[in-house]
Amino acid sequence: FAQGTAASLVTALIIYLTKLQDHLYSSLISNNFIIFIIVNLFIFGTIASSMYAKKLKKTDPGEIVIDEVLGQTLTISFSIAFA
Repeated sequence: FAQGTAASLVTALIIYLTKLQDHLYSSLISNNFIIFIIVNLFIFGTIASSMYAKKLKKTDPGEIVIDEVLGQTLTISFSIAFA
């Protein structure tokens, strides 16, 4: 099963629908909040995934998908913000 692909798809849908709702219903979620979420996901995701990978003694376990989540979040958020 392609966990990274599934995580990318789900993240893309969540961010897109959240920003679409935000656009349609008067800016409930600010870009600053999205940046705050991205920074925290990066910090805590890096720490947690490093600890998990060390525990498993693997360099890149397939079940760690935080990189896909952050990649999709950054790409879609900034493309919508600057469109």
